[in-house]
Amino acid sequence: MTPCDDSTHALIDCLDAGGRLQARFLVSFTGTRWAEKGSIVGGSTTILRIVDHNDRSKTGLVASVFLPGTHNRKTCPIMTDSGSRKRSVVACAVLVVVVSGLALWRVSSVSPVFRDQATRLAGRVYLLGRLNPSVAYVVDTSDGLVLVDSGIEPDCRLLLSQMDELGLDVRRLKKILLTHAHVDHVQGAMYLRRLTGASVFAGRADCDILRAGGPPSALFSTFEMPGVELHATEIDVELDGGEIITSGDCRFEVIATPGHTPGSLCFVLQSNGQRVLFSGDTVSSITGDLGTYATRVAPRYRADAGDYLETLNTLKALPPPDLLLPGHPRTVGEGEPGGVNASITPMAWRDILEAGIDEMQELVERHRADGADFLDATPRELMRGLFYLGDYDDKACYVLDAQGRLFLFGAHGGPGLVEFVEMRLAQFDRRLADVVAILPASCSVEATSGLSSLLRRLECPIVVSRAGRTELKTRLPEDTRFVVLEDMNVPELGPIEGIPLGGYGVAPVAFRFERDGKRVLVSGAIPVNPDSHPEMERLIVFLGSGQGDVTRYGQSLSRLLRDNPDLWLPTRPVHGQNANLYDVRWPLVIRENRNAISRSLEW
Repeated sequence: MTPCDDSTHALIDCLDAGGRLQARFLVSFTGTRWAEKGSIVGGSTTILRIVDHNDRSKTGLVASVFLPGTHNRKTCPIMTDSGSRKRSVVACAVLVVVVSGLALWRVSSVSPVFRDQATRLAGRVYLLGRLNPSVAYVVDTSDGLVLVDSGIEPDCRLLLSQMDELGLDVRRLKKILLTHAHVDHVQGAMYLRRLTGASVFAGRADCDILRAGGPPSALFSTFEMPGVELHATEIDVELDGGEIITSGDCRFEVIATPGHTPGSLCFVLQSNGQRVLFSGDTVSSITGDLGTYATRVAPRYRADAGDYLETLNTLKALPPPDLLLPGHPRTVGEGEPGGVNASITPMAWRDILEAGIDEMQELVERHRADGADFLDATPRELMRGLFYLGDYDDKACYVLDAQGRLFLFGAHGGPGLVEFVEMRLAQFDRRLADVVAILPASCSVEATSGLSSLLRRLECPIVVSRAGRTELKTRLPEDTRFVVLEDMNVPELGPIEGIPLGGYGVAPVAFRFERDGKRVLVSGAIPVNPDSHPEMERLIVFLGSGQGDVTRYGQSLSRLLRDNPDLWLPTRPVHGQNANLYDVRWPLVIRENRNAISRSLEW
């Protein structure tokens, strides 16, 4: 059953004793009267006669009514003996009317609360809320259905089942509007296009990514989605913003909103006197969350703070929406208390935008002042004399130039590391021969696999903790020189202070120094970047299984908290993170690591 503007319909199936479909009827409800095939069958008494398309009463069957939005189906047998046939038909009709009335009340009622199920939000606008992690929306126009976003499933199983619950026939789907090129919003579009022939619309700047089906960093953003396989999506119409998409009696205004991705779009629909805004992840939640997280990670994720700032100012200059339909509303289950309402006041809308404008303005200014120092495998000078050489074997290499003396942080990657370091140093007019010390942040086999090749070219010491020296002596030539951090006098370190750590990893160490008034920390295994969920889980398992030392790990965190660096240079940058730390980011990193300790004790 599905509601319409001026009437409501119920679909009635008639099954035989074996459960086989014998007939299907469309029943319309207008006011207090039921009609079938357009003719009035009852009056104020609401008596329904079940007939087939030849106007013959059906007998020996079971009338079955499906309740939209649930998995319940009510049935009633129709007697075959002529004496009771009339009474049973009437009884069946009454059951159908009662059950259908309940269903009609359930579906016809408009609830603008976001729920994790198929829901009618307003007028002809529906929410498909069971598509975790995102949602999709359907608009029922006089010329067919328009779908906004298409979920993460390549076969659209959950999307199609929710449309079925709402009585929305997927064969009526005409247009698929994609808000942006992230996998949880676009993965189902290609399947639906092939199934229905619907046209797919997307922002021009996202179309190359969609048609190529990658790269993964563009479509997954920073999220881990195991088991999701990417595929190409054909785009029929490329949009620049400013277009009007017409579907029957509905018009969708296209607004270009780059920032979350270059081709991000919003769509505005005027429906029942309300301004409905489909905001995708530009405004990803009605509670005020924006999709600005991506502006803080590497450019390969395709977000841009400057574009986002301009977009938010553009939205602020437009009339505010009455209904805000974002890509990731906080949904609640059926019967659960609370829930977020899609209705939004002009003041609430302004507050969301102004908070985002302040956030992006600050980030743009910080990038301008400090540089967008992303650790994304692109070599760069982070500050005077401090170089990020890029990544080798998925780990970062850093060099500090202290008055012509070069300190190399990193010794991983096998024999090819020497050529890599030499080539990258040449880009900054520095020489490998000027390296005076090698400072590995860990002494694991993996973290020191490039040491032997470096030592064959360089006559310099290795700076390690006492535990690190014990670990490496059996793997390196006998004449290898070690500088031990616990020794009182370490002139070889120059401006660098070494910090022995423990509890996780093999002889972990961090190094700190100051340059141009800023504190810099180079680290290995400790602390773990909480943005890497897999690494955090490994930490919890390692500590919880007794392989690590919870007490020493906690002590290491306390020691690092005091440093509160301005630049953090980890051996394994996560998502090409920005080296610059702002506000309370470092205390938050330490806090999340402490939370991991607590979780490990429950493991």
